[in-house]
Amino acid sequence: MLISLRGLLFCREWLAQQLAFKALEAGGRPRQNSLLPLGFLEPPINAVQLFLYPLRQSEPLKIKDLALCLTPAEREKFARISHKEVQQRAITSRALLRKTLSTQAPLAAREWCFDYGPQGKPRLCDEQFQQTQLHFNLSHSGDWLLLALLKHPSPELQLGVDIERLRMRTAIDTVMRHYFAPFELQQLRDLDDATRREAFFDLWALKESYIKATGKGLAQPLDGFAFDLSSGEACSAERPAEIVAMRRGLLLKPKENTQWQSWLGHMEPGYRLALTLGAPAAINWQLQWHLGQ
Repeated sequence: MLISLRGLLFCREWLAQQLAFKALEAGGRPRQNSLLPLGFLEPPINAVQLFLYPLRQSEPLKIKDLALCLTPAEREKFARISHKEVQQRAITSRALLRKTLSTQAPLAAREWCFDYGPQGKPRLCDEQFQQTQLHFNLSHSGDWLLLALLKHPSPELQLGVDIERLRMRTAIDTVMRHYFAPFELQQLRDLDDATRREAFFDLWALKESYIKATGKGLAQPLDGFAFDLSSGEACSAERPAEIVAMRRGLLLKPKENTQWQSWLGHMEPGYRLALTLGAPAAINWQLQWHLGQ
């Protein structure tokens, strides 16, 4: 099957006012974006909120404070991770997820409960989803954590995000042959070497976001679907330094009732951010940015 991104637009102009924890909620009032909020603000429906957090090496005291947000089972699980940096990133990622969810609903960070799909995709437990209607997905790469939140009443909605760091040592030709669809291979082979590597990681991030949205993960053959990056139109509007370029468009997936939509962003130095959203009917959604510190 072919997933097309025709009609992609570079959408930048509305980002400038959304950076540095100054994203606006529907209605124009400033959102409370502190990770330690005094309260919460009801998230707008159909607004995909993207939270981008740095995962730098944290001080032991900060890690200890973050661990207080975790459940006893989570603390026990992460304590078994022998690699110190991996352990700290696991604690930080789960704590930031819990804290960010608590900016959206009147629940303490430790009170959130999660269920998991057959391939391990996390989601809110049924009771809390019925109360909050919150969907989420997260990804990390290098020094960054990307978290997406969306309030929508349909439990059928599928949301996936991925962040990828461009790596010069990756043998992209080998990966392409094993995991990319013929249509994507042809797109990449038409490019020069430098541009091909850039486009490879664009496609990889998009494909990862798609299989994370479906919840099937790598159990779903990556060469069984394709993205089309051949079209796109640049905007001349000013853009923030953190986000170099953005594209957004409708995903067309034949022979399936799900309506797929996607978004792709570039962030220096060499990161790709991708989001895929699937629902029984197309959603007129918007993005809201929150950059953590």
